[in-house]
Amino acid sequence: MIAKIKYNCKMKKIDNILILSIFIIFWIDYIPYKFPSIIDNSDKLEMTIYNLSLAYIAGYMFYYINVYLPEHKKSRVLKRILNNDIVFILNRKSEINRLKCVVIDENVEVVMNGKYIPIRVFLNKFHVSFHRNLDSILIVRERLPVELLRIILIIKKHPHFISKFTNLKELDKYIESYNTHVNKLNEEFLKL
Repeated sequence: MIAKIKYNCKMKKIDNILILSIFIIFWIDYIPYKFPSIIDNSDKLEMTIYNLSLAYIAGYMFYYINVYLPEHKKSRVLKRILNNDIVFILNRKSEINRLKCVVIDENVEVVMNGKYIPIRVFLNKFHVSFHRNLDSILIVRERLPVELLRIILIIKKHPHFISKFTNLKELDKYIESYNTHVNKLNEEFLKL
């Protein structure tokens, strides 16, 4: 992922230099004005600048075809693969945040799919589906950008998310951790 961001930044710089190179080639080939005769061997200097401009254009085309386009395509495909799982995790954020305002005790019931269920059952199902989505993302582990993979592995190994959630006293910490990590996950996903 970090490499892709560098590619995008580089492409903007390369575009300016590419335009300059094309302009230089056009200038030397089609405009009669040449370097002043103050410079010794001005023809050789023009030819050197002309060749450097051609080389730059060739390098740009090579970079664009062999590096930028494959990275861009890989990013698009990966984003399409991960989209459902990431969106599901983000949408569940609002469900879990609603529990923040509730006074929690053993008898609290939560509405899930139109049915009232005990909060422990809700949290257990929430936790299982959360890990199922993370596991689904990790199927393409070798194709994930480094930073996105790092965040997902941190979430998977985080003390609040590592086992089935049963401690209602820790619910606020669980919700805060969930929000923090899911926001980081979303930021990295948007960089794809």
